[in-house]
Amino acid sequence: MKKKIVIFLFSSFFLLISCQITDTNSSYDPSLYTNENEPTTFLFSDENHIQEESSYYDALLEFNRIHPEYNHSINIIPAYEQQLTNYYNINVFPTLIVIYDLDVMVRIEGLKETKEILKVLERNLLHLHEEVSS
Repeated sequence: MKKKIVIFLFSSFFLLISCQITDTNSSYDPSLYTNENEPTTFLFSDENHIQEESSYYDALLEFNRIHPEYNHSINIIPAYEQQLTNYYNINVFPTLIVIYDLDVMVRIEGLKETKEILKVLERNLLHLHEEVSS
């Protein structure tokens, strides 16, 4: 009898835990972090790799300086923000992604030079901007 009670309690406990995990994951809504009909940039940042991120910041600043007409939001997401890092499968820091209509349009990971990042942003974001504007 005691064995059945213990099994029942453990089963209930694991069922309760799985419901909480499912609820946490299913309640996440990525649209809360993006703007409709406007690209949104996320830079996933890890304070342990901050020295590797300067080229990303420089590229974003340079892109905004060269293309002031291109208005989009930029969000810095710390590594401990588990919902977003898990949702977008972020395993490398820094990682820059650009989301449009909840789709990942650009993904750049790891140590890159400013010029390389800027070239990818210009190639993808300016093309997207032309499509959206037409």
